Amino acid sequence: MTELAGYLVLDALIGNTDRHHENWGLVVQVQREARKASLTVAPSYDHASSLGRELRDDRRVELLTANRVDSYIRKGRGGIFRESEKRHGENPLRLVQVAARTYPSYFRDALERVAALDANVVVRIVDSLPDECASDPAKRFAKAMILNARVSLQEILK
Repeated sequence: MTELAGYLVLDALIGNTDRHHENWGLVVQVQREARKASLTVAPSYDHASSLGRELRDDRRVELLTANRVDSYIRKGRGGIFRESEKRHGENPLRLVQVAARTYPSYFRDALERVAALDANVVVRIVDSLPDECASDPAKRFAKAMILNARVSLQEILK
């Protein structure tokens, strides 16, 4: 369960709104001689709907200039529904806030890792992306999203 909670924390950190029932996986390991099989959670995948990927650069600049990255993060809706009658899935950050209160032991490790993230390391990683992969506004927006979400996730630990 802690691996799944970690994926939800990652989604909240990067603003991944595409976590749904088809974006989870299991790995089956078969030991034929022992006639045993084990299941583990597959590595996280399909993060294409993250870090404002769908935004054009002029919109990124507008949100950055108006200091509205936090608002953008909180508006996103993911593919996990807290209530079946809702039309849209829950916001990834809100989902972690609610789930971590209910199941703190599952979320603590991932939240502590996020809290320990060095902002300078985040900046260096994003800045190292080749220009053909991410424009300057895309990099600035991605850094702002991660660092902003990091603060909100740290608050959960208090």
